[in-house]
Amino acid sequence: MQWFTAPSSSINVPAISLLGLPPIYGTVYLLFSYLSAHSSGWHYLAQRFPATAQVPGYRRFGAITCVMGGSRYQKHVTFSPYPEGLWIMMPWLNCFTHPTLFIPWNQVSPIVKKTAPLGLFASYKFHLGDGPKSVAVTIYLAELADLMEAKRCSAAQTPSVLL
Repeated sequence: MQWFTAPSSSINVPAISLLGLPPIYGTVYLLFSYLSAHSSGWHYLAQRFPATAQVPGYRRFGAITCVMGGSRYQKHVTFSPYPEGLWIMMPWLNCFTHPTLFIPWNQVSPIVKKTAPLGLFASYKFHLGDGPKSVAVTIYLAELADLMEAKRCSAAQTPSVLL
């Protein structure tokens, strides 16, 4: 039965190979973050609606789960409805591939509420941008959706259509 036990000297891992792991993990993380930004439409929105100023000190809704384009951001996105538009930002670790966005309210579509069967939860869907390249966004926080719709309607002076 000695053939089941490996000699202890054969399991030595050189310390230099362990030093190579953090750069590899960092590179893989940045690659997936970059691909996520492109597949979700964040990259397109960043080119079209770059944030040119600092985020103001208005109410922020942090750690929001949202679906943008084809990517799901699980408790990563911060939304800040501002009188002139919507600030959308990511944590500092993702800021290299997901820059802060400022979307004017005239580029935010009306928010549509969708309730799951049996009324267990609701989702709120809207589009950012206009035309064929608009990006669909779904959020799950009613308070944020109500505030966004109120700001959008007050900026456009149109009645709310939140269903």
